[in-house]
Amino acid sequence: MVFSACKEPTVQLIGAHSTTETTLELGADKILSGEFSAENQIILIRLNLNAPQMVRAELSAARGVDTSLKVLQPPDREIVSVDDSGQSAAEEIYPVYLSAGTALIRIHGKVDGTDRAKFTFFYRLFNPPADIEREPNNFFASVNRVASARVTGFYGPEYSVSEGKKTRERDCYLRDIMPSEKSALSLTLTGVDGVVGVVSLWGTDQKLLTRAEAADEGATLRISPVLIPSDGKIYACVETARPMRKVSRDYYELIFEVAAVRQTNELEPNDSQKLANPVTADRIEGMLSSVTDGDIFTYRNTRDYAIYLKAELMPEGNDGPKLTIARTGERELAFEMSAERGEVAENIRLEAGDQVYLSVMPRKGTTKKNFKPVKYVLKFKEAEARDENENEPNNIPDKADTLVDLTQKWGFINPVGDVDYYRLQLAEPAERTLILESKIACKLRAEHLRTGKSVGAQTGNAVFQYRAVFQKDDLVKLHCLGQKFAPAERAYRIAVTE
Repeated sequence: MVFSACKEPTVQLIGAHSTTETTLELGADKILSGEFSAENQIILIRLNLNAPQMVRAELSAARGVDTSLKVLQPPDREIVSVDDSGQSAAEEIYPVYLSAGTALIRIHGKVDGTDRAKFTFFYRLFNPPADIEREPNNFFASVNRVASARVTGFYGPEYSVSEGKKTRERDCYLRDIMPSEKSALSLTLTGVDGVVGVVSLWGTDQKLLTRAEAADEGATLRISPVLIPSDGKIYACVETARPMRKVSRDYYELIFEVAAVRQTNELEPNDSQKLANPVTADRIEGMLSSVTDGDIFTYRNTRDYAIYLKAELMPEGNDGPKLTIARTGERELAFEMSAERGEVAENIRLEAGDQVYLSVMPRKGTTKKNFKPVKYVLKFKEAEARDENENEPNNIPDKADTLVDLTQKWGFINPVGDVDYYRLQLAEPAERTLILESKIACKLRAEHLRTGKSVGAQTGNAVFQYRAVFQKDDLVKLHCLGQKFAPAERAYRIAVTE
């Protein structure tokens, strides 16, 4: 057991601390040094937490002693029990979530014989990430409810002890989904070195829906869509396929993806928004059969949070159709020749429940004489909307994206001819440097606007800067000079610094 990371001095164990009235208050990052002397010795350590914390603890090996650790919160409720190792072996509590308030760590040593055995103990606290698992969650009765798209957890300890019964440790989660006859849930379990992950999905009646095991240690596990039960409840349990050679302290992420189960091919007729095919998978195949044919699809954000949508049109052959995107009551945005091997729309922001219409049609100028039927594939990818990415559309001042003082954003000049507006959010007027970086094969121009009038401008290639005094609600207008069709690069970074 190594405690070299600890900077605090060692604390010597003096006296008995076996009851809630005699608990030992040991600060985090300190080493407790003591001896097991009684046949069954209990030491209670009190933690007073002002805010939720994660706790990790280590108890060194003690010769001839069978040790165990427990975390209790409130002091009479067992959160986790660790008794993985036998006599003369160390024990460790892997990261466990604790609420604000009082918690106890219970050290138990069962001495074999009358000899004294020295030991050391150490614990550390750190802030919990969002959507972290909360022990105990080994059974359906103590399942963690998951409200967002992902949850973070840990594989340790090796076993779970509850009411004297020892079972293999697992983490169970409940995802409540609005019932639908044709909805399915897909899951991704990220890999952890040294661990073969397993996910099992269950219905409310504790009926096993499916079980999947990762291909190898550290491999990511992806589970094919599972039809959601009529009550909208699915239980997902994470465990290891076999005992681990060494329990990992790394965390895993379990990612939930909900989508409707429908066809992956277009259905004719779909030449109007009223007849648009709903997109129900991450890809859909279609064909333009005539020069007057046009295929329209509708994509709806079925999640309960905002997303970014990326749509790629991949034609069969070089002279393919064009892609346009429109919202109800708004003008279409054409992505014609927006990428090297087709067309791509990126960072299309959709709030929960929002939808857009995607049109695939022959290019302008195509005639009946030179038209040939063309097959294509539309691919879709979602990502949870985050502050560091540009929100499309932002091609007019009224739809300007926000750029907070001393932050950065990643954006796209896409399609060719795209204009991006950013509205600066500053607490008060301040002198700032605007930094632009891009690999786009064009000269990028940044124009500083205030109440509709130009304050200044700067043009550059790969990297350039513009320094000025900015006021609240000033606008920055970005666009390319001389951008060519079918560009290889479309992305840029914009940052506001002191």
